[in-house]
Formats: sequence, C-alpha cells, structure tokens
Amino acid sequence: MAEHDYRGAPQMDNSAAQNAQSEDIDTIDFAEYAEIFLRRWPVMLATMVLVLAVGMVYTFSRHPVYTSTAKIVVATGRASGAPDSDIPVIGDLQALTKSRSIQTQVEIISSPDIIDEALDRLPQDLRDKGFRGTALGNMYEIKAGKDTDVITIDAMALDPHAAAAFADSIVTAYFSRDLESSNKATRQARIYLEEKMRLAERDLAKARNSMAAFKAKTGLLSPDAQLAKRSEYIEQLRVDADSARTALAGIRSRNIALARRIKEQNEYVVSATTIQRNPQFIGILQEIDKLNSTRAELLQEYIPSSREVKKVDGQIEDAEQRLKKVAQTVLSTTTNSRNPLWENLLKDFSGSIAESSALDTKVQVLNRCLVQREMDFKVLPELERELTTRIQNIAILERTYDMLSQKYYTLLLSEQSMLPNGILISKPRVPEAPSYPRTDRNIALFAMLGIMLSVVVAIVVDRMDIRVHDPSVMPGITDLPSLASIPFMDNEDAAYKQIGKLKHNSIFLESFRILRNNIMFSAIDNPLKVLAVSSPGPGEGKSTLAVNLAIAMAMDGKKVLLVDCDLRRPSIHNWMSLSREIGLTNVVKGLSNIKDAVCSTDIENVFCLPSGPLPPNPTEFLNSKHSRNIIKELSGMYDMLILDCPPCTGLSDVQVISTMADGVLLVVTINRTLKTYLHMALSTLSQVKAPIIGYVLNMVDSRRQGYGYYYNYDYDEQGGRNKSKRRCCMPKSKN
Repeated sequence: MAEHDYRGAPQMDNSAAQNAQSEDIDTIDFAEYAEIFLRRWPVMLATMVLVLAVGMVYTFSRHPVYTSTAKIVVATGRASGAPDSDIPVIGDLQALTKSRSIQTQVEIISSPDIIDEALDRLPQDLRDKGFRGTALGNMYEIKAGKDTDVITIDAMALDPHAAAAFADSIVTAYFSRDLESSNKATRQARIYLEEKMRLAERDLAKARNSMAAFKAKTGLLSPDAQLAKRSEYIEQLRVDADSARTALAGIRSRNIALARRIKEQNEYVVSATTIQRNPQFIGILQEIDKLNSTRAELLQEYIPSSREVKKVDGQIEDAEQRLKKVAQTVLSTTTNSRNPLWENLLKDFSGSIAESSALDTKVQVLNRCLVQREMDFKVLPELERELTTRIQNIAILERTYDMLSQKYYTLLLSEQSMLPNGILISKPRVPEAPSYPRTDRNIALFAMLGIMLSVVVAIVVDRMDIRVHDPSVMPGITDLPSLASIPFMDNEDAAYKQIGKLKHNSIFLESFRILRNNIMFSAIDNPLKVLAVSSPGPGEGKSTLAVNLAIAMAMDGKKVLLVDCDLRRPSIHNWMSLSREIGLTNVVKGLSNIKDAVCSTDIENVFCLPSGPLPPNPTEFLNSKHSRNIIKELSGMYDMLILDCPPCTGLSDVQVISTMADGVLLVVTINRTLKTYLHMALSTLSQVKAPIIGYVLNMVDSRRQGYGYYYNYDYDEQGGRNKSKRRCCMPKSKN
C-alpha cells in the first residue's frame, strides 16, 4: 500500500517511481515536442525569419558569376613498336608529335602558360569587367569526361560576355600552342633532312665526277659478264649491309633512349625484377643463322634473283618477322605491381631489342659474305675491281639521296598541312543566367537550415525555460496528488472573477467543484476546517483561486470565512469590493472585535476578513500567540476557514501559517510557476512538516487537457444534449 504524507497525500514507493521514470526515458513523447513547438512558435518564427534574412543578404550581396562551357575532343593513344622512319633522329622527332593521353591534354590546357596566353588574348574592357578583384585560379575548370576523349572547359567571369570570350580564348590558345609545338618538331626534322640531302648530293656529284675521270684515264668502259655478275652481287651485299648497319644504329639509339626511360620509370614503380633470355627468341636466331649460311652457299651457284635464293630469302624474312614478335628477354619475378607506362616501354624495348638482334645477325652474315666475295675479287684485275667499287659507291649514294629526298618532301607537306591535335565540338555560349549564386537553391538551403535551427532553438529555449508548461512534469517534481486543474479563462469581466456568477454548467465552475470535493475527500478521517492557500511565487492566481474555492465551499452549504493572511500585498478586499481599514491586524491587536472586522459579501454563506493595516513585521505578527488564538477562534465560528497566504519562496510567512492550518493547498500555475521556486516551496514547507494535501494546476489550457465532456457538450433542462461553443476564459490574477 502506498504511504501517505502531509495529511493523506499518497507517496509512491521507490520501485514504482523508478519504473515510471524508466518508461518515460525509453518512450519518445512526440506530443511533448508538439507542445514545445506550439509554445515556442514565436521564437521559431523569429529564428526562421532571421536565417532567411541572413541567407537573402548573403545571396544578394554576392557578385553574380557566369559560366561558359566549351568542349573539345582530342586524339589520344601512343604508337608502339618501331618508329615510322628508318632514321633515328626523324623517329624521335616524330614521336614528339604523337598524341598524348587525355589526362596529359587536360594538364597542358590547365598550365599557367595557356591560361595567361588566353587572358592576354581578351580585350581590355572584357578583362576589366570579367575579372576585377578575382583570383584567376578560381575562374576556370578543365576536366575530362569519363571513358571519353572529350575535354570540358568551364570558364567563369563576372560578366557573361567575358566568360564566353575567356572559354573561347582558352580553346584558341591551346590549339595554337599545340599546332606551334607540332610545327616546330616537323620543321626541325625537315631542316635536318635538308642538310643531309645537301651532303648526299655533294658526295654523289663527287663520286660521279671521279667515275668519269677514272673511265677517261683507264679507258675501261664495262667489265665482262662474270665481273658484271659478281659486281652486281657484291653491290647488293654492300647495299644490304649498309642499310642493315644504318637501321641497326637507329635501333640502338632508340634502345638507349628506351632503356633510360625504363630506368627512370623502374626507379619509382618496380623495386626488383629478374630478366632471363627467351628460349623461343634464341631458337629463331639460330634458325636465321642457318638460313643465311644456306643462302651464302646457294649464291656460289645461283644468282640472287634465282628461285632457290628467293625461297631462302622468303624463309629468312618470315623468321625475322617472327623474331620481331618474340621478346628477347622475359621477366621472371617482380616484387611490385607494374606501371602501365613502364610495361608499354618494356614492350617497345623488347621489340626493339629483338629487331636489333635480328639486324645484328643480318649484318654479321652479310659481312661474312661480303668478305668472302671480296676475297674472290683478288683474282680479278685491279682496275676492274676498282671500277666495280666506284659503281657500287655511286649506287649507294643514289639510293641514299632518293630516300632522303622522299622523307624531306613528306615532312614539307606535313609542315604545310599541319592540323591541331583536337577539334572543337561545342562552342562557348554567352550564359543567360549566373551560375553563382543560385538564388532558388540558396533560399531552399537557408529555409531548410532555418527550419532545423528553429527546431533546435525552440528545444533549447524550452529546456532553458524553468517554468512549468505541462502538467505531465509534476510527477517528476513531487509525489503530491493533483487535486484539480483550473482551466485558463481569457475573459476579464467581473462576472467571471467569481464562479457564483457563472452558469451552472460552466467548465470553470465545474473545476472548482472538483477541487472542493477532492479537498473534502482528502480529509475524511480528520475533518479539515482551516485551509491555507499559497503558491511558489507571486502572480500565480492564488488569491483568485482562494476566492472561488470559498464560493464553491459555500455552494455546498458550508459557512465559509475567507481570511486575507497576506500582510505584504493583500488583495482579497479588492476581489470582494471591500475596505481593508479594519481587518485581521486590528482584531489581533485588540483594536476591534471579530464581529466588527468580519464583512459579509454578496454571496450567500461567504464572509471575508480583510488584512487590515499592514504591520512592519508580518512573520512575527502572524506567529504571535494572539494571531493563533484568533485563527483558532474563527475556526470554531465557521464551517471552513480559507487563509489566503503570501508566496512561499523567499518568505517565511507560509511556514508560520501552515502550523495553524489543517491543510495547505499549493497553487501551481501553468507557464508561470518556476520549477526552482516550486522545489524551494516544497522544501520550505517540508522543513516545518506542513500538512500539504496536494496541489492544484491553474490556468490549464482546457483544449489540450481532455475536458471533452464538459467542454464540448452540456445538457438542457429537458435532458437533451446540446453542443456548446468552445470557450477559454480565465481572469488575470492581481497577485
């Protein structure tokens, strides 16, 4: 069974209180947050308006930035394998004009040189309007499309025409720089070939003049048939050997460059590798060596254009092609993941090594054959041999000159018809609207921020507000019973200050009937004749409640005396329209008798004893023996004595009065009573073991507290049910 304290007030045991508290913690009360938002809507609205105002000021104070977009497509990829030219220098120069990766092109366009050149191309008026006071590094963005060769160029400026002109200028500067770079490489190659052609032409003219002088001096015009046959063969061997040596020199130069690049890449990507000779590569080399030996033996019996020799030549060519496809070395182990660029370089290097090995073998075989043929020529006359040598040199020089001439005119045509490495697929347009700031997006963002911030502010303000806003918080503050809830009434007419002037079915009147009955039921065993009414703080409507409680008691047939014990700020005489010249203080001092001091009111069975003149020491005055005797005497003269007391917090008057009363009623006013004051009031009364019978909630919003039956309906005199109009009325208290 629950314990009772303060004249029948039920006490919850600890386990029940802990269970109730844990249930409150585990359950999210959305209705509580709804109540908070309804209470704090002005703060929420002010926060929302403030955030939106800040957002609008921020948005409209920003200078608009316009963005224009251009798109270009570039040719990417890099040729692998042998260079296009047999001349090493020409191959290296051609490699410079090969297209690069898409990310490399993005880096080139984003380079400061391109951007500075693009900015210099703009007219001065557009630069002044579009880039005044801005950091140029933030006014453009170059990015590559995913899985495409398209590059997007976004140019930003403070003026729309400047943005479009800036984007177009970046594209123009990039194409111009790319075309200039390609032309420069091609021009260097053409100049190099032009010099080589001049030297080859000079050597050829010198050889021809020397041949003419030799023929004129010796009178030798043509060798015999055998000499012609052998000379033709030796000439072919010399040409093949020289071509092979030239190609071998170019391949070796390229190998050195590739090895250097592989070493640079390998330094940062691959920590350790093991390379071993490819058995398949060795087998093909041996096969080529055997075929060259066979060809040399056949040439002793057949001419180079014979079917037998051509068959062996085809087999050699086929073996050389297979040798190019097979790597000379293979990687056996590696400790790190391969870099794709390093792997491509290694593939080129392997192919180049294979080609150089094949050419080296070919040169060795041709040299052996040439040495063998030249030994055969020792048996020929010296003049015939010299003539043959001169003819061979002239033939070599003619072929070299023809090759250089062909390459030269090819580069000349390339230089004259050079095109950029990309094309423009989307021209920049003048933007119609700024890209920053986005007014609609900013307003939406600040509106969302305002909503979230207003919710946070409302919850924080409500948590910082220590007033009692909801009756549901009372069980967490005190175990005292709630005796009634007095609804809030917003009508201040005199008719509503006293419940005796209200209709019999008024919700305000009915709440005091409930309070009266609960007070009586709380003291069935010990009749309650002296009731003290107080509140934690001032201005909480305790005097209004005391007056109306006295009227409700009188309606039950009791003879009630309302005593104004607030000797600091008395107000009962104002409610009853009486004078306080003669009252409680006069009776206690013996200056007047009770009969003359007690005043009758216009309400049946309700009498009033005003405070009288205010004493300088209210607490000592109330605690005097004469005051106690007067209160005791008055309790014997009336059925109910209601004492209107001053507030509890900060005053000791209520402690004194509570020792004279049979019960103390504490008034807790919604949205006015401070929780700290309520705790202090309970502590103050508990120190003197005041007989607190409970508390009454004042100014409760009846629309949210479930007064449905009396609030929405009433019964007419014939017993029929009529819907009543909603009403929310409560007079403002003067105390």
